[in-house]
Amino acid sequence: MKSIVEFLTVSLALSAICPSALAADGLWETPKKKIVASSWDLGCATIEEVAAQADLFDETGLDGVVVRVPYVTDAGGKRIRLADENGDLESTHVTEAAFGRYVPILRKMTAEHASLKHSFLGCNWSPVNGHRISWTNDAAWAQFAANMKVLASVAKRGGLVGICADAEDYGNIGQFWRKSFEPPFAVTGPLARERGRQIGRAMFGEFPEMRILSFWFLSLNKSYANSDDPVAVMRAEGDLWPMFINGLLDVMPPAARLVDGDEHGYWYRTGLFEYERENVRMLTRALALIAPENRGKYRSQLQVGFGLYLDEYINPKKTDYRTKNGSAVEGFREQLGEALYAADEYVWLWGEKQRWIKWANLRIPYGWMKIGKETWEERLPGLAQMLREAKDPQLEAIRLLDARRAAGATNLVEKSLLGKGSNWQNEKRSHGTFTPLPGRGHDGGTAVLAENVASGCFLFGSSRKAAEGEAYVAEAYARGDGIGTFTVRWKKDGTWNWNMPGTDAAFGAPDAKGWRRASIKFRVPHGVNEPVLKINLAQQEGQKAAFDRVVLYKVD
Repeated sequence: MKSIVEFLTVSLALSAICPSALAADGLWETPKKKIVASSWDLGCATIEEVAAQADLFDETGLDGVVVRVPYVTDAGGKRIRLADENGDLESTHVTEAAFGRYVPILRKMTAEHASLKHSFLGCNWSPVNGHRISWTNDAAWAQFAANMKVLASVAKRGGLVGICADAEDYGNIGQFWRKSFEPPFAVTGPLARERGRQIGRAMFGEFPEMRILSFWFLSLNKSYANSDDPVAVMRAEGDLWPMFINGLLDVMPPAARLVDGDEHGYWYRTGLFEYERENVRMLTRALALIAPENRGKYRSQLQVGFGLYLDEYINPKKTDYRTKNGSAVEGFREQLGEALYAADEYVWLWGEKQRWIKWANLRIPYGWMKIGKETWEERLPGLAQMLREAKDPQLEAIRLLDARRAAGATNLVEKSLLGKGSNWQNEKRSHGTFTPLPGRGHDGGTAVLAENVASGCFLFGSSRKAAEGEAYVAEAYARGDGIGTFTVRWKKDGTWNWNMPGTDAAFGAPDAKGWRRASIKFRVPHGVNEPVLKINLAQQEGQKAAFDRVVLYKVD
């Protein structure tokens, strides 16, 4: 009894500390995937401009954006572009006085707009003006740390989820590579790790639960993961980036997260499980580049994400291999779905030649930034709804089901709820009944009542063989007690393949008449050709439930 009391005491304490972590029944909620935008137009916009037009972002389907402070104004009213002072690394103008004024603007923006709630404060971690910072330059690294302290504080107080650190070597000067004139790797490597600690302490001290999104952490150099000895390769190439990351991990508190944005995600192909493969690669093969004392922290506090490149879908020279059935929009839908499926939490979208919203007066500082007048929604019609559906597969499945039904598509379910073989129970453990309910179905037709079925299910095959890669949607309705899951399982030419993972869906909240809907979108995997729909039952004595409208439609 003592252990149960202790368990309840701890559970109640945790729910008091973090009330959103637990649902009403004491269970946690499934984490939601999120889509964040970074782009040329957002890089040009000031925080004030983003906040002033925040309502327009609510129409985009995004969960957040990367906002930046592109310039500051000195005491004399002169605009100073931070990029001209080596960005966020060495500029002496990244101060609380200059940046703190954005806190109330950001706080209001993130609190009132779901499309901006999961935003990041952007910064550069690689020199942008050609000036490399020496690893032994204590003053320069102290300035870098002081700047990151300010950014972390502003992000925390402004309600942002963290910072987005862009470490891409735009100037080709190799900040995170050992130069021939520097001491051997055995000396410079540990020093780079110490600089990582220095920057980490500055940030985490202000924002212990922050997320640091980088377009690359260990995903930067994927060849390491294919090596038999990644550490030897890192040392031979003089790559100091993994050492710097280890320094961050050394001082990272338990609530903080690193988000590896894997910009290589632009080029991964769909249908080949490449996003899933890269998730595994980052959490297993790349682990050799992490110091043994940090490996547990890396596995638990690194999130794998992916970047997608929107311009790839509007450039006629590049879209051929990204289209699906001749449609760039559908090609992007498929890529986005696979990236979100494999990501731990975040997928970020990079865009250059268009804009997310119709800005009132966007200043474009560079002539080479050819940003079009159209929005991404205008160039990729239906993009906003696509983003919403990709994060909520149930929403997408329901849209497809309703569209197929409205178009008069053929229901491929081969038999009714009371058809021969359509209901089954384990007669050694279950002695329930299946009874028709004329006129009491979801649409006034005949439903079927399952009563006292302790171990059983409904089974429905398809009236046509399915081909690998084809997409389908299925649904069923239920009302009552002891309702299990709605499931897709697989056969090959009449023989069950129990080794092939299926897809399960829970029945949702009841409608006005008490009917609960379960919907699934799925694709046919390799090695099978017959989807089988199951409604699982595990009723206790006295429980009963009605079932109706089981459908299966081919999508494309």
